[in-house]
Amino acid sequence: MRSATGAGWGAHGAKPCKKGSWFQRMLGRLRLLVLPESHDSVWRLWEYTRVDLRRIVFGCLCGIGYVLLTLATAYLIRAMLGALVDANPRKIALCAAATPLLYLIKGCFYYGQVYLLSSAAERLAQRLRNRLYEHMQTLSLSFFENQKTGGLMATIASDVPVIQQTFTVAILEGVIGPAMVVGGLLVMFYMNWRMAIVTIVSLVAIGSVISKASLRMRRASEAIQKSIGATSGLATESLSAIRVVQSFCMEEREAERFRDESQRTYRSGMRIVRINGILRPTMELLGATSVAFILWYGGMEIVQGRLTVAGVTMIFYVALEITKGIQQVGRLRMYVDRVHGAAERIYTVLDMQPEVRNAPDALTLEEVQGDIVFEDVHFAYADGDPVLRGVSFKVRPGEALAVVGPSGAGKSTIANLIPRFYDVTSGSVRVDGHDVRAITTQSLRAHIGIVAQETVLFSGTIRENIAYGRPDATEEEIIEAARAANAHDFISQMLPDGYETVVGERGVKLSGGQRQRIAIARALLKDPRILILDEATSALDTESEALVQEALDKLMQGRTTIIIAHRLSTVRKADRILVLAQGRIQEQGTHADLLQMNGLYARLYEVGAGLEAVK
Repeated sequence: MRSATGAGWGAHGAKPCKKGSWFQRMLGRLRLLVLPESHDSVWRLWEYTRVDLRRIVFGCLCGIGYVLLTLATAYLIRAMLGALVDANPRKIALCAAATPLLYLIKGCFYYGQVYLLSSAAERLAQRLRNRLYEHMQTLSLSFFENQKTGGLMATIASDVPVIQQTFTVAILEGVIGPAMVVGGLLVMFYMNWRMAIVTIVSLVAIGSVISKASLRMRRASEAIQKSIGATSGLATESLSAIRVVQSFCMEEREAERFRDESQRTYRSGMRIVRINGILRPTMELLGATSVAFILWYGGMEIVQGRLTVAGVTMIFYVALEITKGIQQVGRLRMYVDRVHGAAERIYTVLDMQPEVRNAPDALTLEEVQGDIVFEDVHFAYADGDPVLRGVSFKVRPGEALAVVGPSGAGKSTIANLIPRFYDVTSGSVRVDGHDVRAITTQSLRAHIGIVAQETVLFSGTIRENIAYGRPDATEEEIIEAARAANAHDFISQMLPDGYETVVGERGVKLSGGQRQRIAIARALLKDPRILILDEATSALDTESEALVQEALDKLMQGRTTIIIAHRLSTVRKADRILVLAQGRIQEQGTHADLLQMNGLYARLYEVGAGLEAVK
């Protein structure tokens, strides 16, 4: 089977086996024997585990050694009982001395198996986490707009640990269980074939119960994983919007939603508890019945002189170990299905391809003058109505162009098309004469600075946030950028630790104006040739807006600037203004020219001026 991207098992950075190699053919046959086609995602994990093949092989060999020594314990028990019956002090002493030595070696094999397989599982989880996060970074904005952040985090925080933990247990029991069943049956057939057949018949009942219980357990496990993901997504969504929740006094409603989802998680968890609660006594009852049947038949064999007490005891011990092995084999499918569910969710993300990708011959922009051209641009979001309809305009290097219009006119879409967060549906966007689709996204965005309405700061220090685009910036450069952004005074005088102040998650410890000035300092330090201001002052009060606008004026000097604005009072200084409506350019010109036209811009300006007067 190949992945949805056509990359096969070797997708996402791992070198695949040669197509048609004997090893791949052997794995293919084994897959069909062990797993149905629907579980191909489990086999795709091979690309992340084969680098630890040596650890896995040696871990499995340690498991086989553990099984052999467990079976050898049965012979030791028989020898000890024989020595006791014969009252042979020398044999008793030898058996007593051999017992701790046997268990010491057995413990070493068990430790080796657990350590090696757990190490491989930890490394598998590390690679999956890293690959998931790296891949998420490359996906287009449209992917995140259609996904819940909590669900994506649950993939990393929940599904990866499921694979890690189940991987270790599955291989542990997948080696020990079958080896114990096969080895135990061979020993029993060697000792007494009649007893072996009786044991097999008695254990078939146990195997059938385990199989049915495993099926129910698989379904319950899938349900609880989905419920955990939904609960995590709901919590992330609610907590990330806590200000909105509290401002609308919706705490109780959100708590009720979480309680409902948590109740579903509880019911799924209790279903697993009930299955486990019923399974254990049922297994004990079947086990006791099997033991009684084996002891009865063994007693008959002793009466007939075909077995000794020591022999029956040995067979009984081996039968108990075979029972454990059958239980482990019965759980294997449950483990595989559990891994399958988690792997499906992981590969659903990994198989997602970014809508915006670099062309094979994409150009790397070393320098940018800042010339921007929109030529007959049409754009529509997936499964949506057209947002831009034949938009064409030019922006000269160093020019400040404002884009205004009513809500939904397509203003922010223009801002998103320049750094190629989305690709145009038709037409072209060019920077310095190059279609942005022919430029590597990294080199294009390296020359673009963005200051948006919703300022995003990270939970580090003020210094780290300002230097985010240039981690190697000097202390002097950081402070100079903060001064130019009108941020140095409040950082040095109002914050307890100055530039080392931790801003909190998303900058919650700072006011809107302070966050915006730090964002401007961050853009200044990056020193881009193209600047995009997307509603950069619309959420600020009058005092903060004045400080931020002054900082923005400094930031705009000598740069090609696209100003997306709803409040028209902020665009009067622009060299040119485009007025959008229903995805088309309705008017364009300077502030004075547009007022003289007495059209849409004039009406919008009058409404905006009235609102400002009310304030």
